[in-house]
Amino acid sequence: GKISVPIQIMMTERNFNRVFEIELSEPGGGATIGPIPRMAVSIKHDDEPGMITFSERFIFVQENSNLIINVHRINGHDGDVSVRCRSLQQTAESGTDFLGGEQILSFHDQVGKISVPIQIMMTERNFNRVFEIELSEPGGGATIGPIPRMAVSIKHDDAFTELMKNRIPTSTYLREFRMHNQSLFSRIRDAVIVNDGDTKNATAFDWSIHVFAVVWKVEVWEGLVTVLLFPLLVISAYLTEKRGCPCLNQTKTKTLNQNGNQIIDEPSLQQSEPGMITFSERFIFVQENSNLIINVHRINGHDGDVSVRCRSLQQTAESGTDFLGGEQILSFHDQV
Repeated sequence: GKISVPIQIMMTERNFNRVFEIELSEPGGGATIGPIPRMAVSIKHDDEPGMITFSERFIFVQENSNLIINVHRINGHDGDVSVRCRSLQQTAESGTDFLGGEQILSFHDQVGKISVPIQIMMTERNFNRVFEIELSEPGGGATIGPIPRMAVSIKHDDAFTELMKNRIPTSTYLREFRMHNQSLFSRIRDAVIVNDGDTKNATAFDWSIHVFAVVWKVEVWEGLVTVLLFPLLVISAYLTEKRGCPCLNQTKTKTLNQNGNQIIDEPSLQQSEPGMITFSERFIFVQENSNLIINVHRINGHDGDVSVRCRSLQQTAESGTDFLGGEQILSFHDQV
């Protein structure tokens, strides 16, 4: 069972992280307090303008395509900031290999990403070319992040095809993937071919392995194994049903793992206890000006109506200023 408790986190002028706690106490209806009766909540200060950066240092792109470059704002999203973004020629030429230039990117308050489209051209130049994109001159209090420059390699069409060969299955592999849809005659025909038909370059080792692997390739063994095992499976199922198996009547109840950090499901033969009431985590982070949802769990039994007192405790965070706290009685109904 679970009850969700909403808590409003406020936006303040206090430029440091603050902490408050939430406590479970005074259980009723026969329930007890579980292994995590108190949770700490850290409110992270987030009024920094942040840093502007790329996420990658080097990318490949094909000729005659539309490239999308993502510029990220990290470590803060407060206020409006800007950055200058421009392309730099290397072996690739602007206007011939790509449509470059420069522009001012403006991040509005709480915006974390801007996408920049770049047109990659088709040319007669039969070699790979490279250009760069640079971030500079941040404004609004932002700074340049860890990756201020990105290199873009324009792969010549033939070179790009060669590059992707190792990533895209060839027709040989695709034929193997659809073997299960072929007829027995088709599988026999494919199985007797040595070295994918390249008999000229087949070695003695290829021929010897091929002889022993024909039955495996044809997949006749699957039918033989099925015929032999099917009666055994039928007999086993019949005996299980006649004798009865306690494990088939087990239900599941929620318990905490050994570290006490996560709720997991375990089988239980009965579930007639009122259970324990607990949190699932000991510590969480939350951002200013947000809605926090706290989950209170009932574990190890769900029988009957039970209740618990849930209240917030001020630490460095103040109720009414940093968060809307208080206390309430949470009621779990039968089987909840």
